[in-house]
Formats: sequence, C-alpha cells, structure tokens
Amino acid sequence: LCIGDSAFKMTLKLDALTLPKHTKSIGNNAFEGSGVETLILNDGLKELGEHVFSSAFSLYELTVPGSVQTISNYCFSGSSLMSITLKEGIEEIGVSAFGNLNYLNSITIPASVKRIGERAFEGPYLSSVTFAQGSGLESIGAYAFSCRTYYSGAQAPEGWHTNWSNNADGM
Repeated sequence: LCIGDSAFKMTLKLDALTLPKHTKSIGNNAFEGSGVETLILNDGLKELGEHVFSSAFSLYELTVPGSVQTISNYCFSGSSLMSITLKEGIEEIGVSAFGNLNYLNSITIPASVKRIGERAFEGPYLSSVTFAQGSGLESIGAYAFSCRTYYSGAQAPEGWHTNWSNNADGM
C-alpha cells in the first residue's frame, strides 16, 4: 500500500490516523499543511517523500521507524513537532528535513545515521543535539544545526577528529 502524493494535503479535520501495517511509502506532500494530530507510522514503512509533513500544524509528536532508511528533503519542515523519536535503522536525513521547527528543542541522532543534509535541523530553538553511542556518521551538510537563538551545543560523534566548531550561524 502506498499513500499517494498530496493525498491528505490541506485536510484540516484529520484527528488521528494509524497506517495499515502493509503501508510501504508515503508520497510527496501527502500530509502537507494538514491538521493531523495523531499519526502512527508502522514498522514496515520504507519511504517518506519530500514535504510529507511540511507545515502540519497539529502534529506535535511522532516516531519514525527504523525501516525508513531516508528522511527526505523538507519532510517535516515548518511543522509543529515538539518531540520526534528517530529509530535505529535510519541512514540519511535530507536537506532541511526538520528545518524551521519552532517547538523542537532537542534531538537524538541514531547511530545508524550516516549522512545529515544541509540545514537539516536549522531552526529557531534547537538547543541540544545528542549522537547515539557508536555513531556511524560520515558527513554533515552545511548549516545542518544552524539556529537563531542560544545554542548549548553538541558533542562530536565518537571517532570524529576533525574540526567541530560553530560556524557564523551556529553549528
């Protein structure tokens, strides 16, 4: 089962949705600007398209299963997420995937993540980044953790011996 592009886009009255266990992909913009409040993503989900939850104004918390290998570009950008759990198994976080989340204060990056795209977590209030023990991180894009307010920082993932310093906009 696939949820098509823009399937629930701008659907304002969508309180709760549990995806069937056999759902494999959610298309581009599927819940963009929607009022979905509660969404349960199944463990078999493989693909999240671009802008899937962009500007989803009532979605405050979500768990992304490890079966999703890539969190696509702008996937959650501008949504109201306050809490997100990323499960072990995710390998890539796309460009601005969590950009401009006004209520997200902290994030834990699973050890399975290898690549973080440009501006992936850029936003006004991100203050804490934790990399799981045994991190396999290989690259971090420009301004990936850039923020516009106080930033308490992050510790370099285990094994990183390169420059790990704040840039002009924050980390």
